[in-house]
Formats: sequence, structure tokens, C-alpha cells
Amino acid sequence: MTADPTGASGMAPAGGGSGSGGVSWRVMSEFRCPICKRPTAAGGVFFPFCSKRCKYIDLGAWIDERYRIERPLREEERDPEAFGDLPPPAEGRE
Repeated sequence: MTADPTGASGMAPAGGGSGSGGVSWRVMSEFRCPICKRPTAAGGVFFPFCSKRCKYIDLGAWIDERYRIERPLREEERDPEAFGDLPPPAEGRE
């Protein structure tokens, strides 16, 4: 098993260069699939995923609500009249 030289930043030392540390940085052009972690090319048909399978696994996770974006409600979102045209929540879901 080899270590990922890019770490979490997606950048790797290019060697040499100027500055106090003597290392310049360049952006790596290799991306990893967020599902299986295999390398995937930017601009590929399923990017950022490596395949249709990984793309659908991610979509299923959103549909199953395993992923969610949470933030506090803003004041205008607390006003029930602001969403009067929306249907009520489905039975058993809030």
C-alpha cells in the first residue's frame, strides 16, 4: 500500500522553487472517486465518480437521506405563510 502524496489538500510539492521552505506547490491533476477511491480523470463522463455504478451509489445515498445538508433556519423560513403554496409533509415524514 502506498501513501497518497497529495494528502487532503490535492496539492503536492513540485520540488525546488523559491520561498522560505524551498518547495513550490502545484495542483495535482488526479482525482479520486468519492465512493471507491479509485483514480478518475477530470472531465470524464461520470466525473467526479469513476463509473456509473459509483454515481448511482452516491445518488442512492442522497435519496435514502444518508447525506444531508443541515443549517439553522433563517427567520423568513420560520414564517408558515412564506410556504403556504407548498403541500403538507407526507404522512410519517417531517
